[in-house]
Amino acid sequence: MNIASIILFYKKINFYLKFLIKSKYHFNKPKKKKILIFDGNGAFTHYYKSFVKKAEILFIRGEKVNLYILFILIFKFKKISINSYINEYINLVKPKYIFHNSFNIRFFEIDEKNFNFSFKKVFTQSEMKNKFAFNEFIQNKKNLSCNYIFVWNNGMKKLLSKYISGTYFLTGSIINNNGPIINKRKLKKKLVLVSQYRPFKKIKKNDTIDTLRVWRHGFKYSWIQFHKANVDVAVLLKKFCIKNNIEFNIIGTRLENKEGEKKFFKKYLQDSGWKYLENDDEKKDLKKGIHLTSDSKYIVTIDSTLGYECLSRGQRVCFFSIRSKYTGPNFISFGWPLNLKNEGPCWTSRNSKKDFNRLMNTLV
Repeated sequence: MNIASIILFYKKINFYLKFLIKSKYHFNKPKKKKILIFDGNGAFTHYYKSFVKKAEILFIRGEKVNLYILFILIFKFKKISINSYINEYINLVKPKYIFHNSFNIRFFEIDEKNFNFSFKKVFTQSEMKNKFAFNEFIQNKKNLSCNYIFVWNNGMKKLLSKYISGTYFLTGSIINNNGPIINKRKLKKKLVLVSQYRPFKKIKKNDTIDTLRVWRHGFKYSWIQFHKANVDVAVLLKKFCIKNNIEFNIIGTRLENKEGEKKFFKKYLQDSGWKYLENDDEKKDLKKGIHLTSDSKYIVTIDSTLGYECLSRGQRVCFFSIRSKYTGPNFISFGWPLNLKNEGPCWTSRNSKKDFNRLMNTLV
C-alpha cells in the first residue's frame, strides 16, 4: 500500500469517527426545496446568498446527521452508507438544482438515473488545487458528471474535462469578479506581501515549530520550514522598499490569531519599515484581502489565491514559488495546472539574488 492509499484510508476512518463523535443529530424530515446545496463546506459563500436561506443544505462531512434519513434506510432494508444517505436525502428534497462549491467527489458521482425526477447539478469552483490535492480528489474515478461547471480558467477546464463530463463555463473567481474595480491611475506607491501564515498548534506535548511532521499529501516537514518562504521574501522586500522609498505592508490572513501573526513577522522584520494590514472577513467587507490590495501598485505572494486574483484584475504581481526549497517536495508550481517553466517574467522557483532583482525589475 503506497503513501497516498494510506492517507486516503485514514481520511475515511477519520470521516466516520466524526459521524460518531462530533456530529450534531437531528430528526427533522428534509423539506422539499427547489435548490439543494451539497456539502456544508462553502454553502454560505456570498454568491449563494440570494438563495441559501431558501435552500436545503446536505451536510456530508459529519457536522450534522439526520436520523430521519437513517431510519428511512433501515425501514427500507437498505445498506447504510454515505451514498445511500445522500441518495435518500436528495429523494426527499426533490430539488430542481443541486449546487456544489467545493471539490467533493461524491457530488460528481450523483447519478440522475437513480431518481424518478430530474434535476441539474451545478459546480462553482471556489478554490485552487495543486496536483497532489487534485489526484486525492479525483481518485482515478470514472463516469463522473455535472450539468454546468463554472471554473476559473482554461487550464482547470482542460484538466477537469478529462474526468467530468458536462458543459463548462470560464468565469474566473466569482468572489474576485465582485471585488472592487482597479483604478490604475490612483494606485499608491506601496508594495504588499500577501501573508499565508497559519498558527502553530501542538499535536504532541513536546512539539515545537521545528518538529518534523507528516502534513498534506504525506509530505514531511516542520511548521517553520513551510513558513520560512514568506519570512525570507519579507526580509528582502523590506530592504528593497526602504532603498526605493516604497511603503511596505503585509496583508494578514483571515484568522483569529492576528496578534500571533503580527508577532511572527515582527520577529524577523523588527518594529519599523513595515505595516501590518488586518484582514477581517467577517466584520467588514472592506477589510477583505481583495479590498486591502485594491490600492496597491505592487503585490507579492508565494502561491496565494489572492495573488492570482490580483493578477487577473490587471495588477502588478510577482510570485515567489519557492516553498519547495524549504519543505522538500515540489507540490506547488506556478500556474498549475498549466505546464509552465520554473522561471518566468513574474515568477521564480529559485529566488537567487539574480532572480529577486529580475522580479523586482518586472514589478517596479
